[in-house]
Amino acid sequence: MALTKSVPTSTETTIPSGSFEGMDGDTAVIDAPPAPAPANGSGQLAPASTDVTVKDRAVASAFAKEVESMRGALDFTHGNYSVFKGINGALAQTGGLNLGRWAKVTMIAWDEHYEISPSSDAAAAKEAVGYSKEGKTLDSVIGKAYANWVGKPVDEYVTSLQLDGFAGAKCGRFIDVACVVHETDSEDSLNGEIIQVTLSQTSIPSFSAYQERLIGKALAITRGVKFVTLPADPFTFYFVRQAAEKNGKSWTKLQVLDKLPAKL
Repeated sequence: MALTKSVPTSTETTIPSGSFEGMDGDTAVIDAPPAPAPANGSGQLAPASTDVTVKDRAVASAFAKEVESMRGALDFTHGNYSVFKGINGALAQTGGLNLGRWAKVTMIAWDEHYEISPSSDAAAAKEAVGYSKEGKTLDSVIGKAYANWVGKPVDEYVTSLQLDGFAGAKCGRFIDVACVVHETDSEDSLNGEIIQVTLSQTSIPSFSAYQERLIGKALAITRGVKFVTLPADPFTFYFVRQAAEKNGKSWTKLQVLDKLPAKL
């Protein structure tokens, strides 16, 4: 779903129907304000329900606009921000600071990128690592020996690597999140600072699910559904590390939660 479409300012409110993934989806259009209540026996309009206030609807609408504006709001070019990932049971930098098991943050921007990996421990493999903004065209590659592939199709580059001895070569999608740190499990030096958290393919589903739930609540509120509320700040949440294992391999992925679980 594209999150870059403008939001109508007249009688429609646009609520993205997808998630932070920003992949192909639809846009739900909600009539606002609600239609007048049916006439009562006297021929006059019955009073509209006050369970969901105009203010509630305005907050939900503003939330939708903010979601749309966050994609690509900051430049994630390598070196702009300190990058943290799920590493060895923690949220940490490669060879750098370790934030421990969790971090409370406020997201201010996000975007996606694709990495082409040889999936090999061979010494030459690092030189073949490539990057793409949209997963279709190769934007850059680490090694000079592969520089001639820049600007060419990603799928062709992957096939070339596979035929060149890197049988496991593949293209993977990642989400980059720029966020302000509030507090962490084991490191206070970054409180108030902006960092980048990069989510691998196994961490993206949690990030997407968190957004889907918020989108659903906003949609319900704009439709006047009772008993539904948005968090006071829906973009403040926790990154919580989680151990993962499959086919004999183990790694650390990240969950996105609105509160810390009882057991970490």
